[in-house]
Amino acid sequence: MEQEYGKAADEHLARIKQFLSEADDLELQRILKQTNNPEYLTFHTVQELKKRKDERARKYKKDIETANAILMGRKSIQRLSEEEEKGRVEGGQRNVEATIVLGRRGGTNQKNIHKQGIDATRRNQEEWLKDYAKSVDIWLNYDTIVSEAEVQLHSGAESRVFRYSNKNSGEKYVVKVTDYTVLEKTPMSFIDNHISLANYLSPETKYELVGFTEHQTRFQFVVKQPYIEGTELEYYVQTADNPVDEQIKQEKRVKNWMQSEYQAKFAGSTSYENERYVFNDLHLKNVLEKDNRFYLIDLIVRLNTPDIGGKSKYLPFKVI
Repeated sequence: MEQEYGKAADEHLARIKQFLSEADDLELQRILKQTNNPEYLTFHTVQELKKRKDERARKYKKDIETANAILMGRKSIQRLSEEEEKGRVEGGQRNVEATIVLGRRGGTNQKNIHKQGIDATRRNQEEWLKDYAKSVDIWLNYDTIVSEAEVQLHSGAESRVFRYSNKNSGEKYVVKVTDYTVLEKTPMSFIDNHISLANYLSPETKYELVGFTEHQTRFQFVVKQPYIEGTELEYYVQTADNPVDEQIKQEKRVKNWMQSEYQAKFAGSTSYENERYVFNDLHLKNVLEKDNRFYLIDLIVRLNTPDIGGKSKYLPFKVI
């Protein structure tokens, strides 16, 4: 009788393990949150999640090792120029790792992108990054990001912006949850342009990639940026006795600064360009002034490529 009971218990646990192995991660997390589960179910659920995490970590071990070599200066990524690639490194460990994850899986292969179409390319790249993020524990909960912030700041079409403070130093910083599709065609182009190139061109307002999340069913980047306590140029317009004249004055200041800082000429609306780059969305709300210096808090930039009349080119992804 006792032997039969033991056999039945083993069979029951085998069915439990089989069920857990077939359930997705969300289902396993839901099980863990239930308070009336038997201890053996909780134990095997935790074991299954740990097993999956270990398997994914092994899957990305080579990518992480390569990223570490790049961060230590033993290797480098060939995608932008050698100098511009410093902006990718300034984007932090996760920025380099995410680049490698996408690059090694064909994220820069233009023939594949053209063949698959942009929607399929986006889905593929999002899935690769989501799997990677879950493997290294940077798939973040949007509600937690909101609840832990000190305050939500003015947000644009592409980002939800939150202010935080470092618990040890008290230094303030900004976390942005960004829908990359508002700015770029693919996650790879967002990493290339909105993080890496922007960091190279505007190091005072550099982005650090800290993770990814989902908000309103859309894949989102989570980036960290220094908090600049400056004055928006738009403020001068709003508080001027003659707003029209003040608008002209401030826009001229931006034009002069872009010429002196980047040798970039005004290209209409809020755009500027030089031989290498095209800058967009440089309206007065995105330019802060502090100590007689301008800070670009939402720099949107890309290479001035042949398809838009320039001669610059992104290189095929390669680790050298």
